[in-house]
Amino acid sequence: MKQWKILAVIGVLLTFLICLSLGCAEKKEEPAKTEPPATEKKVKEEAKEALESSTAYLQQQKAEYQGKIESQLQDLDQKIADLKSKAETLSGKAKTKLEEQMAQLQEQQQAVQEKLKNLQDKAAEAWKKAKTQLDAALENLNQAYDEAVSQAE
Repeated sequence: MKQWKILAVIGVLLTFLICLSLGCAEKKEEPAKTEPPATEKKVKEEAKEALESSTAYLQQQKAEYQGKIESQLQDLDQKIADLKSKAETLSGKAKTKLEEQMAQLQEQQQAVQEKLKNLQDKAAEAWKKAKTQLDAALENLNQAYDEAVSQAE
């Protein structure tokens, strides 16, 4: 099954490359050049190069995304630490409510960090699916933080 997916990707990439090269070529009236027929070895080499190129691109995109998420998590860590300091100055119900929200924030933060860790373990092709889930979890964490801050004010 996995081999079929790889072959399908290779086929799509080769089709794209062929269409791109035919569509971008200038239309000059030159005598037709006869190129040697494509060999199985040449086609395999081109397919391998296309697959390696697309894999490298996906790896680069994955690394950039992970860096972005890690940066956002570090920012949230600092904000949460500041909120903890603020909670220490409160008393009564306000302090209790903020502490409960802080506990929920920490749970959500741990969930996002776990999703990020799982993302690091995924292959380049699978990370796009996990990226959507991680984006949603991070958005929920940001909203929970904003709500906690509004309650602390």
